[in-house]
Amino acid sequence: MKKSFTFLLVISATFTVQAQFTWHQIQTPTQQKLRTIQFISNEVGFVGGDSVLLKTIDGGLNWAEVQIDSIPINSWQRLDIFDMHWFNEDHGMIMSGVWSGGFETFDGGANWEVMNFAHNGFCQTTSLFFFDENNGFAGGAGCFEGHIIDRFSNGTWNETIAPQNWNSQGWVSSIEFKDANLGLAGTVDGHLLRTTDSGLNWDSIPNVAGDSAITDFIFYTDGTIRATHHNNQYGVMISTDNGLTWEHDIETATFFYPDMNAAHLDGNGITYLGGAAGFGYQGVIFENHGGSWNWGTVEHPINDIASHSDSITFLVGDSGAIYASTLPSSVGIQDVVRVDFEIAPNPATDVMRVSSMAQKMTGYEVIDLVGRTVARSEAAFGESLELDVSHLKSGAYTLKLQTESGIGAKRFVKN
Repeated sequence: MKKSFTFLLVISATFTVQAQFTWHQIQTPTQQKLRTIQFISNEVGFVGGDSVLLKTIDGGLNWAEVQIDSIPINSWQRLDIFDMHWFNEDHGMIMSGVWSGGFETFDGGANWEVMNFAHNGFCQTTSLFFFDENNGFAGGAGCFEGHIIDRFSNGTWNETIAPQNWNSQGWVSSIEFKDANLGLAGTVDGHLLRTTDSGLNWDSIPNVAGDSAITDFIFYTDGTIRATHHNNQYGVMISTDNGLTWEHDIETATFFYPDMNAAHLDGNGITYLGGAAGFGYQGVIFENHGGSWNWGTVEHPINDIASHSDSITFLVGDSGAIYASTLPSSVGIQDVVRVDFEIAPNPATDVMRVSSMAQKMTGYEVIDLVGRTVARSEAAFGESLELDVSHLKSGAYTLKLQTESGIGAKRFVKN
């Protein structure tokens, strides 16, 4: 049940105030801790947690357990899904936590196989980031050493170069990239790693998280980055120079003293931050629609945030909790027909070819990281088109494609 507080904190000319927005709790078949959520379409999404994997096929209104008994863990291992990445409804990867390995499925979770990373002694498997099926990263820690990041390129896992650390409990808790070159990784012992060469080399960057976990990142197109962390005072730190220097984000200061676990930017440019109140077991959620910050509370601590349809945002947390900003049944999710398409090359420099799988295209929209439309057309293109992206700034974008039968969306990177 949502609880309320009646105070607010004013800092400089910026206000962080209690909002009256409502989060709708959705019934789930588990009481396990839920750690990670991802939607691959407006209808299909996955949630991973402690010994549980959930799936929805109706936009998040109903969730059912996916049987994971086929995951080949040993008797001394524990299957706690810390992170996951799904490329489509069949192909997915999970990082199953401390001492438990990474696993991959090609049949929607019916069968799983062990992921063989490059780094010898990759024992703490805790985070993933992927641009596409051929390019991504896995993070964690070693059996007797600290943070590890492996790079997946053209079907092969390779080691990267990062500062040496010997804390085997200091595993990588989050990896995010702004574009094909600039990326950040945070660890549970407060280390911040930064790369500017596509993840080949990582440097240690001073920050204000202390020795507390750095849990998530949001990149904005103007060079601003927000990072959530556990600090018992401030739960967010901010950089205005692409991650080189950091300070406390005083705009998000409240008397909650939260441990922030998740950061998310939806398709409409709304920023969400979620975590746990520092003085209890409540969850706390912050929203910014482009002005001041609003905050509210939910019953359970929040561990991850994701959106679909640009306007429906989901929170996952402890005790099997899933919350939605709007009830999926009220927005006609099942009326949306999802179509697949291909884009190449990705990353792209000048021209990108779009193929719509034998369906005539009737328009497209290119959206940047903060939800702004930077290119659009409503012309008929047949079954393929050559999309000029040379005028776009370097960074990550979403291509939304409209065909005669439905819509689809894919992420691409402009070099």
